[in-house]
Amino acid sequence: MRRIKYDATHGPPGLKQFSSHLRQVIWLRNFKLEKLKKYDGKENPENWITLYEIAVQSATGDERVMANYFPVVLNQVGHQWLLGLRENSFNSWEELRQAFIDNFIATCEQLGNKYDLERIWDQKNETLRDYIRRFSDMHLNIPKISHDKAISAFIKGLHFHEALRSKLLCKRPTTVAELLATAKNYANANDAEKLIREDVRGTQQNNQPPRRDDNHSLRRNDNRDHREGWDRRRDHHGDFKGKQPRDNDHEVNTVKHFTGRCDYQEDYNKTLKGPCKLHPKSNHTMEECRVLKSIYTQ
Repeated sequence: MRRIKYDATHGPPGLKQFSSHLRQVIWLRNFKLEKLKKYDGKENPENWITLYEIAVQSATGDERVMANYFPVVLNQVGHQWLLGLRENSFNSWEELRQAFIDNFIATCEQLGNKYDLERIWDQKNETLRDYIRRFSDMHLNIPKISHDKAISAFIKGLHFHEALRSKLLCKRPTTVAELLATAKNYANANDAEKLIREDVRGTQQNNQPPRRDDNHSLRRNDNRDHREGWDRRRDHHGDFKGKQPRDNDHEVNTVKHFTGRCDYQEDYNKTLKGPCKLHPKSNHTMEECRVLKSIYTQ
């Protein structure tokens, strides 16, 4: 603890906006506030200054310490306001605190309301997880909104996920936590079905017969080879006119068309018996996955 010496003519050091009485502060040795974000004019000033008071008190500082250290935790917008005031504007911490709140309460970012939450709709190409994330972020910025209004806004915003909307209307959740849990489980089920479809589609592509263009290319190459062989025989045997080609000279190699049917059920069963796509580090199969079972049994 140390007291700063000063002469009686100029008074204690510090901002001239503080009275001489308020500037008479006893600083604790190595006084410093840790992990306190400077005020930038966007946050609610009353909430922010409450956190500042708690931080100073935890460092065993009194109200004079709060007032004199206050300029250190302000950003540029705060400095412009404080330094633009007349001298001896504040004689106590309470006067400074109230003036700070009154000045920034109207310009700070205001919290949302239920109408802002109702404007959150899912987009056409947006995933369900992204919609849940946007809705949750907005819900956190709306204080004292009832569970019923928040649930109604979420269901109303489901324009491109009709199956989930029907499920929530049939069995309406009672809390926002229950709502978000149901929606996340539904999103997990969609991801699992997508993985299964992609796995089955990849198996089907491997079992597909050669395309018609590939067969046509093969036949064209075979005909070219046949003509080149005919020309070589003609050069070696002189005048080939009047001779009949052998029966196998005009044979063309063809590729047999695939006439079998893909056993989609067998591919689906292989996927279920294979390793779990949701938990690749585990040892259980897709069929044994408890998460999938809980989703499909709801």
